[in-house]
Amino acid sequence: MAITVTEKMISRSGTKGESVDMVFTVRGTAEFGAAVTAVEAESPESFEGLFRQNPKVEPEFVDTCNPETSIWTATISYRPPSYSKPQQTVVAVGSRRLDIDTTGGTRHITQGLGSNNGVIWRFPSSISDLGGAIGDDGKLNVTGVDVSAPSCKITVTDARLSASSMYLKDAYKLNSCVNSSSLTLSDDYISLTFDAGEVLYLGYTLRRRTDGIELVHQFDCMPNQAQQVIGAITIPAKDAWDYLWFQYEPVTDGSRFFMYPLAAYINRVYRRGNLNVLGLGNA
Repeated sequence: MAITVTEKMISRSGTKGESVDMVFTVRGTAEFGAAVTAVEAESPESFEGLFRQNPKVEPEFVDTCNPETSIWTATISYRPPSYSKPQQTVVAVGSRRLDIDTTGGTRHITQGLGSNNGVIWRFPSSISDLGGAIGDDGKLNVTGVDVSAPSCKITVTDARLSASSMYLKDAYKLNSCVNSSSLTLSDDYISLTFDAGEVLYLGYTLRRRTDGIELVHQFDCMPNQAQQVIGAITIPAKDAWDYLWFQYEPVTDGSRFFMYPLAAYINRVYRRGNLNVLGLGNA
């Protein structure tokens, strides 16, 4: 079966004069190289004054025994002639680099915040404020809402000549632990200190280099939560990674039933650990 390349309907999205992405479906081969060659042959070298970059090819279904059934998705970006991909600085052995991303944090809440239980308007004004419960659907459910939330994802690239098996084992055991004490993460330019309870360790990736190794550590950080009043409940200060949730009960205003916050709980859902043993606080 011949290899076929078909442009998808979602193709050609982008910004005029800056970038355009063309998206293709490649069928009939189980070989990555053949899929790349085919999409390069069928896609234009330029588009709207922009020039083709290297294709990104991802498998949807690959069967080496039946290559004719294989399917790939190929995305080709078109950029201005002056465009060059950002180059990431290689970390020298004995040094570290912090990469920080504070975008994209979300959380699901079922209670409003602030005065008046977070209810700034309701109609009619005589109706209950539901104790701040969000999204009562009239069927005794509180659906809540997803909102943006503070988030700080940190990647620490630690270049070393080597790492002992004991260090690697200890670091592995700390995976999915929250810092039990104050923690500082730093490199030659940045130093960030977090209070106990604010940092979740997501583990490391080990990469081999000709001059040593790189340990790439991943962290997710959130600020601890101060005491707050929600509904008729005063919630004490809590660690960022402890889980706050509410229990509701149906109440009535004489004409209908709705859910009202009855109780609140804080549960510890992550182990605590001494993340300072990772040795990432003094560049």
